[in-house]
Amino acid sequence: MTFPAGDLDTKAATFIAADKDLPNLPAVWAGVHEILAETFSEQAAFREWIRRYTWQHGDLTSKLKRGAQALDEQQVYATYYDFSQALKQLPPYRILAINRGEREKVLSVGIAVDDPSILQYGHFRLVGQHQGPAVAKITAAFADAYKRFLGPAIERELRRHLTEQANNHAIQVFGNNLYHLLMQAPLKGKVVMGFDPAYRTGCKLAIMDANGRFLAKQVIYPHKPASGKQRAAAGPEFKRLLEQYHVEMIAIGNGTASRESEEFVSEILKTLDHPVYYVIVNEAGASVYSASANARQNLRTSTSKNARPLVLAAGYRIRWRNSSRLTPKPLVSVSTNMTCPKRRWMRN
Repeated sequence: MTFPAGDLDTKAATFIAADKDLPNLPAVWAGVHEILAETFSEQAAFREWIRRYTWQHGDLTSKLKRGAQALDEQQVYATYYDFSQALKQLPPYRILAINRGEREKVLSVGIAVDDPSILQYGHFRLVGQHQGPAVAKITAAFADAYKRFLGPAIERELRRHLTEQANNHAIQVFGNNLYHLLMQAPLKGKVVMGFDPAYRTGCKLAIMDANGRFLAKQVIYPHKPASGKQRAAAGPEFKRLLEQYHVEMIAIGNGTASRESEEFVSEILKTLDHPVYYVIVNEAGASVYSASANARQNLRTSTSKNARPLVLAAGYRIRWRNSSRLTPKPLVSVSTNMTCPKRRWMRN
């Protein structure tokens, strides 16, 4: 690259050509500027230095988008309404949360870095100690190359790298938790009741003996909108089943009406003269498995409605070893990090 000391406009005027969309001097200089900017943006040395500098000194920033307050009524992303943290220090969960907020159009996300230092580096590499009228044009072209090409490309690259790391970490944590969940020792020698909570359709009950054999099933209506008569009959019927089959443990699903069902169960247990315990169990995978032909065959029931409380009871009795009969997809759905690509979940 040369730095002539003379008048650059005289040389540039020789390139004026109306048939080539260069009708005047400003058009020629605009073309030169574009060529220089594209050339600088394609130099690997610039990309590598700027990428490294941005990683070392850049911050990931997020702000609430204008007018996006209504999209986050529960303020799930309130922490990130005006947030900034060094790229190197971001924990994986925070990256995934910010990505979700951006995808839901609540947050505006970017990378902030000291642009003057980067422009100074470009000046040092391209101009050095040279002087003359070309210096200003080269400096302007590099600044434009960084603003339009280098900066956005490196931001996308670094954010993709952060997301990749966060996804891998989420999958690793989920896999480790799932392993320990499936490896829990089974609960032996207990009569277990599965309690599938619901409002309108009633709470489905199923009882298994200490060997896992099906004993009884029932539907009770302890919650509104059931009639007063149905709600009044729910307590005595539930207590009768507990006493008749000597139930020792109740597994209550954590889905719809779980909290109300827990209150109902705890009140009934206070009236018993022998100890019966209850536990809230995760329903993840239960719906998928209970709706499968495999579940109806294994549990010897004809419908998924009957199978679901059985799955809860069996799942707790053998500590979710039935999950091993599921394909990976429903297990993936229980993860809190659904931002990870599904193919990667399935592959891992």
